Amino acid sequence: MKAKISTKLFLFFLIALLLSIAVTGGLFCFLIARHTTAIYKNDLMRKGQVMARTLSRIYEMSENSGQKRNPLFAIRNLHEIAMADVWLIDKNMGVVTMSGHGIPPRREPREEGNPGGKKGPEPSLWNEPEKSGQAKLPPGADEVLKKAFEGQASVTEVFNPLLEIRSLTVATPVYERGGKNVVWVLLMHSPIVGLREAIMQSVKILAMSVSCAFLLAIAAAALLSRSFTKPIAKMSGAANELAKGNYSIKTGVRDKNELGDLAATLDALAVRLKDASEESARLENMRREFIANVSHELRTPVTVLRGSLEALVDGVISSPNDVADYQGQMLKETIHLQRLVNDLLELSRLQTVDFKIESEPFDVKEAAAEAARSIQKAAAKKNVLIKLERTDGKKIIQGDEGRVRQMFMTILDNAVKFSPEGGEVLMKIGDDEISVVDGGSGISADDLPYIFERFKKDASERNKGGTGLGLSIAREIAARHNFVLSAKSPVVQDKDWPGTEFTCKIG
Repeated sequence: MKAKISTKLFLFFLIALLLSIAVTGGLFCFLIARHTTAIYKNDLMRKGQVMARTLSRIYEMSENSGQKRNPLFAIRNLHEIAMADVWLIDKNMGVVTMSGHGIPPRREPREEGNPGGKKGPEPSLWNEPEKSGQAKLPPGADEVLKKAFEGQASVTEVFNPLLEIRSLTVATPVYERGGKNVVWVLLMHSPIVGLREAIMQSVKILAMSVSCAFLLAIAAAALLSRSFTKPIAKMSGAANELAKGNYSIKTGVRDKNELGDLAATLDALAVRLKDASEESARLENMRREFIANVSHELRTPVTVLRGSLEALVDGVISSPNDVADYQGQMLKETIHLQRLVNDLLELSRLQTVDFKIESEPFDVKEAAAEAARSIQKAAAKKNVLIKLERTDGKKIIQGDEGRVRQMFMTILDNAVKFSPEGGEVLMKIGDDEISVVDGGSGISADDLPYIFERFKKDASERNKGGTGLGLSIAREIAARHNFVLSAKSPVVQDKDWPGTEFTCKIG
């Protein structure tokens, strides 16, 4: 069974969300630990600097009074104030004094040879510094002590894997009067108390917040995946209908994104397929009509020829005059048949895209005027007058002059054919438009839209020799030269001979 895209999207969102939670949680715990450590560092450094200034004043007072003062009294309980163990280290790396559990007990000083215990001056620890081996310094103290004796306060962070706690050691220089020489280094050591508890508390708060956000995110992911795949399902259904031939289907998707663009493309495809289907049906109908029309047009001359030949062969017609009449009739039908075949071939060639016509510059106005002069002889037989109105100048175009003249000859021939005896045909030649107006009986409103189609012809006696292909050929010639050929009828209202006007607009 195929997995739905909505399920895949939901799982993708879920995995992405879990990864985001994991990364965010880890980063949050790291930042909390770092922030807490930074607070401890700043606090311990601040306390160390304050105490170092105090010890500097003690040293200065000792120098001014000439009496060495033991700084023990100043830092005896310093670990309780600073919440850290404190060492005071001299230049010889000896421990001058220390607070916390390393503070030596008070001793009652005795004078030599005084067994009674009479008090004398208290021995100075200043003059009797403890050796570094007498008190264990915190780990990492050597590095910060070196920097402190160079005048740089520094801090080091150490992790005790056994106790799983972090501790900080701060070394602050204590300067003599004038602040130039370092006489002592104040060393403070403190574990970072409550770091684990702070992290665990933060993790609990984070877990509660993330749980609520996770539930909301799951609901949002499900809703988003469904809303994302709903347009796809609609487009899939529309595509299936198109495959079945239902070209009127619409997707109904109007999203303003890539899916909306795809849906609009499918809708446009449906419209084009519908148009193509209708055009295909129209062409099929035209093909059937064409075959029917060709069959009809060929049947008449072929029937006449066969009948005449059978009569001549069987000897039914033996009179020389009758034989001559039959032969004349057969010749007319043969000529008509030849003209029909030629017109069909001509139309077929013009409708073929690969068929090339001549392309040379010529004056289209002169070509139209020459066609009018050529038709005058045929018009004279019917006593039809050809009038010509022409503007000055030339209209040079690129094309086939012979074909363009053929187009105007076809239009003029129809105008003469359908004009009454003694009528007239007017040809107006302008710079961008050439028209032919006849004085005939006009074209009915029902037939006017189809006069340029193949085998569409007037069935009257005046057009018995026509093939119904002349105007179709004229339209194809016009299209090949980017002309627009149109017809209007009637030209004059309320007349027995309202006339028809053919107009050729030159592109």
